Amino acid sequence: MWNEKIYRVNKNFRAITYDEYYIIYGNSEVRIKSLETKVFCNFGLKNGFYESKGDGVNEFLGEPGREVDILGYEVYQLVLEK
Repeated sequence: MWNEKIYRVNKNFRAITYDEYYIIYGNSEVRIKSLETKVFCNFGLKNGFYESKGDGVNEFLGEPGREVDILGYEVYQLVLEK
C-alpha cells in the first residue's frame, strides 16, 4: 500500500479525524480500524475530501479491492509555521 503519490486535501475540508474505533482520512476515503490489520478504502469516489487526480481505490492501495491487509501503521503530525 504505497504508491508514493501526494494527494492534497480540498480547500476547507478536514484531512483526518478519529473516534474510538477508526482513524478516518477525508470523507471516509481511508479508514483504519483500531486493533485490526486492515485498511478500508473508498478513495477516488465522489464527495471525497482529497484531490484524487483521477486515481481510484486500486491505484491508491496498489492492489485490487477496497479492503487490504496491512502489517502496521504509523501516524505523524506535521506542523508548518510561518
